[in-house]
Amino acid sequence: DTVRRKARIATTHITREALADRLFALFTGYHCSRQLVTQVYEAAGFSLANMAEALPSWTEFDLHLLVACFLRARFPIVVALNKADTPEARTHVERARAKLGSACVAVSARSEWWLWDQQRQGHLTYDEGGGHDSIR
Repeated sequence: DTVRRKARIATTHITREALADRLFALFTGYHCSRQLVTQVYEAAGFSLANMAEALPSWTEFDLHLLVACFLRARFPIVVALNKADTPEARTHVERARAKLGSACVAVSARSEWWLWDQQRQGHLTYDEGGGHDSIR
């Protein structure tokens, strides 16, 4: 109810810019730029061009959609799937990626340690934490 009250917009003689300022000001507590909120607003499927007409008729679903898209963009989550070098890891990684999508990254502490040890011995060079193309 508080968000609805804060977002309530007078329908008489308000410019699209003022409307955008008022809506986007709701997200300032998250230390994000207006540009990020604008991109999220458009990525959620809303149009800045008809904001003045569309916003007063928003449903609770529209508000939740905007907030969910904003949280996903502002606070991205990456799932590290450790022990990717074990024999059974392939099926687990595939299953996790099927459920969670591209937010999953397969990692292996054992492989990273092996690379570090080989670099220490002078057999190769690599950028710590880099991908396979960082090994020389």
